Amino acid sequence: MKEDTQNSLSRGSIHSEDPLKRLYIFTGKGGVGKTTLALAFAKYLHSRKKKVLYNNADQIINSKLCNKLKIPYIHMEIATSIEKYISSKLKSDIIASWIMKTPFAKSLFNIIPGIGYMIFLGHIIWMLEQDEDLTIVMDSQSSGHAITMFESPYNFKKIFGTGIVVNDIHKITSFMTNPDKIKVFVANLANPMSVSEGDELKNYLKKLSTPNIQLIMNNTFGNIPEIERSGKLPKFINKKILLEKKVYKSYQKQDIYILPHMIDSSQEKIIQKLVPYAEKLM
Repeated sequence: MKEDTQNSLSRGSIHSEDPLKRLYIFTGKGGVGKTTLALAFAKYLHSRKKKVLYNNADQIINSKLCNKLKIPYIHMEIATSIEKYISSKLKSDIIASWIMKTPFAKSLFNIIPGIGYMIFLGHIIWMLEQDEDLTIVMDSQSSGHAITMFESPYNFKKIFGTGIVVNDIHKITSFMTNPDKIKVFVANLANPMSVSEGDELKNYLKKLSTPNIQLIMNNTFGNIPEIERSGKLPKFINKKILLEKKVYKSYQKQDIYILPHMIDSSQEKIIQKLVPYAEKLM
């Protein structure tokens, strides 16, 4: 497989003493800060001497940033995960490579992306089974792709019915519904539409029996130390905070973890500032 490996404002029932899970997945709509949050969480675990790998779910990885932050990472491509899976079933790397190069195979996986996501998930779980000390923090793609990934094993279990592939699918669904092994963070911004979308995603994942789903309200302007020390706030900040308070009130019965806006232009420094908050996400 083509791999590139290198070495409070909260509300709700989040407990830092919760035991470490094997797989943490950060998802949500695009632009809500999934990558920043996932990197901060991976760095926190690494700082606590945990064996952890940051994974970006087949997206382009910022290896330069990971190296600067000293975050161990692993880049895995869905296509190579599929090829490895075919090879393991046919007992031949050559045949698997040939199959993946055929127009039919390329068309099939483009038309039915869920197959690739399912095999990719299986590959991640296989890695965790091979190393009992390893934890993977996955920076998932946006909500639509994440839904395809989560629902893929259930869909194909019905399609295949029985056989060796279904046995593998059972392993995936067993892992993905085990509260001791997985935790999912659904990130959103502090506005009604974003939180509503995040809530819809959370409810959908619950229908798939996904355990330990935590909503994160990211990038909020209330209780920012730098702003509080500055005294009088600009009008647009006051409006933003008033809107956020309305959102908090609407979702006051929800278990939501609230994170402040970080005042810095550098993603590296923002991630560093978020690391202390990551402890509450355990």
